[in-house]
Amino acid sequence: ASSLLDAALKLAPTLARARYYKALILRGQGRMGEAADLLATISGEYPRDREVQRQLGQTLYSLGRISEARTAFEALLGIDPNDHGAYQFLSPIYSSLGREREAESAHALYLLWRDDPIADVVAERFFKAHPEWAEERIGAHTHAFNSRPRPTLTGRFASPDR
Repeated sequence: ASSLLDAALKLAPTLARARYYKALILRGQGRMGEAADLLATISGEYPRDREVQRQLGQTLYSLGRISEARTAFEALLGIDPNDHGAYQFLSPIYSSLGREREAESAHALYLLWRDDPIADVVAERFFKAHPEWAEERIGAHTHAFNSRPRPTLTGRFASPDR
């Protein structure tokens, strides 16, 4: 992949997507400083790109450049205030800076926004009990005129065990 990206970058050296993936490859090769520099450049060009900010923050954190990592993660939250990964990193960063109240808040927000580790288990029980709702697990789907009617389930009737 690295040689293909190098070839693409020879043809179009400013292509942001190719430079982004090149940075990820550099990081995978242990060339963290180069990856961070490249991600920082892309971040300057596309400051509202969540994934660039996330990868920049993680790379800087791995390098021990904590202050810069904090800035990247805070910028990420400026784009997506519900990004659980940013809070996960910011909690120990704030703690290391003696900002305990902010560390606790970041940790609480991480727990709030992260994926619930048992949600799939609960959902599986519900959809097994109510197969007429199973297609709702599919992110993109349509309801045709001939779709089976589904009752609205509330209270104890919505329990996964019923």
